[in-house]
Amino acid sequence: MSQDKIDILERALKREKAARKAAEKILEQKSTDLYYSNKKLEKLYEELESELTRTDSQLQGVFENIVDAYVIMDLSGDILKMNSAAVKLLEFESEQQDDNLMNMVFPEDYEVVTKSFKSLIKDGSITNFEIKIKTKQNKIKLVHINASIIYDKGTPVAAQGIVRDITKTKEDELVVKLINNVAQSILGKLDIYDIAFEITDKIANYLESDDCVIYLYHEDSHTLEQIAAYGEKLDKHNRLVNKIILKEGQGVVGHVAKTGIAEIVNNTNEDSRYVVDIVERKSEITVPIKIGNKVIGVIDSENENENFFTQKHLEMLNNIASLVALQLKSAVS
Repeated sequence: MSQDKIDILERALKREKAARKAAEKILEQKSTDLYYSNKKLEKLYEELESELTRTDSQLQGVFENIVDAYVIMDLSGDILKMNSAAVKLLEFESEQQDDNLMNMVFPEDYEVVTKSFKSLIKDGSITNFEIKIKTKQNKIKLVHINASIIYDKGTPVAAQGIVRDITKTKEDELVVKLINNVAQSILGKLDIYDIAFEITDKIANYLESDDCVIYLYHEDSHTLEQIAAYGEKLDKHNRLVNKIILKEGQGVVGHVAKTGIAEIVNNTNEDSRYVVDIVERKSEITVPIKIGNKVIGVIDSENENENFFTQKHLEMLNNIASLVALQLKSAVS
């Protein structure tokens, strides 16, 4: 081999070694860069994970500490998550209890709830929705709901809502409205029968009862006469039929007239004083109308269900009786 070829090969080998060395240096640098990049990514990941943990913890804290009941459910109504306020409102045993919110809706309200839920999915939110529900302990509550849809990449996947118990607020509003209506309806009336009929109509509607009767107490004969009624005691001309006259002390009505103390009977089958009037019913509420300590009449209402009447009903009827007594005093004097 000639010297020229040897020189050419040596120069080529030298260039190859130099190129390899340069490539190794570049590779070494890239490896170093990659190592530090990985370290940086690991640190960023740790920081991100820590931040997510903190955020999740903060969100959980907010979720748990919302004063109002907060519920998350899937699009079929199954509860996915709820806070302690929701457990208390809906009377569940724990936050982990499974159920479907439709189970708490009364059958007669299914249609309006279904319509509202479709509107929620379509529009993304609903506000000021009010519905009557039955809790897990079978208590009836009126609730106010504001709800919105939860999306995943633009697709509805769940719904969240704030639920408030407005039962007492609505009851208070109804009582005030009823008392005002009674006061206006009897204002200026001096005929005791007109006054009594005005009262029975409004009380029965408030109590959602098919039965309400007002008795007038006759001091000379110590008897109680039915003078006005609502429901089956009236004929098609709104005239009172099948009137009952009770002796003082007879029946729950007669007993209340004698003692002057209002009563609620939760199960008439267990009360020997109960007197059937037209139809036998399970619950009875009876309130005296008094001027001072003197009983001048009695308000009586019945319902077909046991344990129907409440202390709230009793307070309302006592207020009505006090209001009516003033007007009846003028009518009977």
